[in-house]
Amino acid sequence: MEKNQLILLVEDEECVLAVMKSMLRHLKCDYIEAKTGHEALRQIYEREDDISLIILDYKLPGMDGIQCLQHIRRVSKKPVIMTSGESIPQEVTKHIGAQGFLAKPFSIGNMEDELIRLLHKKEKDSKPL
Repeated sequence: MEKNQLILLVEDEECVLAVMKSMLRHLKCDYIEAKTGHEALRQIYEREDDISLIILDYKLPGMDGIQCLQHIRRVSKKPVIMTSGESIPQEVTKHIGAQGFLAKPFSIGNMEDELIRLLHKKEKDSKPL
């Protein structure tokens, strides 16, 4: 992974969060974390320019991942990877504005593939013609 890519990791389950943080460290990604949708929105409002991509859990306390994503889309076009341990059709997450989906449990390889796909696409889209 390229340096200077800051990932916002939104996950409320401590054990899952620990595994995902370990994966991101292994991939040499910098990250900040949020455990609720409200906390994620605060991070986005404060650090939107620094954040390259958001990994967002579907099930969060209070505001769930779908509600959070709807709020995110009002203020940011950053790529979002939705994660879930439940079977959610990828079409549902794409319809609400997520560009990627990872079904839990997922491997570091799956995470890396999605990060490369979305961060590389972002770089290509931002290059002048």
